Amino acid sequence: MYTKNARCPTPGREHIPVYPKGFIAIRVAQLVVALTIIGLAAYGISSIPMDGSCFVLSVGIMTMLTSIYHFVAETDMPLAYNYWVIMGLDIIYVALWFIASSLLVARVGPAGYYCTSTFTCSAHLTADTFFWKQTQQAAAGLSATELYVSLSLSLSLSLSCLFRFEEERQDKT
Repeated sequence: MYTKNARCPTPGREHIPVYPKGFIAIRVAQLVVALTIIGLAAYGISSIPMDGSCFVLSVGIMTMLTSIYHFVAETDMPLAYNYWVIMGLDIIYVALWFIASSLLVARVGPAGYYCTSTFTCSAHLTADTFFWKQTQQAAAGLSATELYVSLSLSLSLSLSCLFRFEEERQDKT
């Protein structure tokens, strides 16, 4: 659980590392950013379906499901908690968010025009395509934020808590 007392774990939660007090806020921010990215990518897919928007949408949904699993396993079902699964998913999501943000930036990044999945570019921007491009640029920026801020921060905190937890476990034996 998210407590300060690492020496006396709650019975039934001995296998769960003790995280810092603000760690849950990082996971909540990760969930909120993922939901925002899902909404922006869904709008992009409804207007002009592109591979970048579809990939960002799928990675956002996977991140949302993982965050919900982390909350439920941590608070309500401690037997479902497996820190290796959470650690592995965080590592995989760092790679997936890097690919997703790079792919979306490659499609909507150039100023003044947009490129489709076949790399045909158009300089003719109507009001609809201009708004679409702005939302996709916001999704690309938020996906980079999800990658660098929340996932990297949560991964580094999880790794430090896991190493400390394993070290304490070795000292007990």
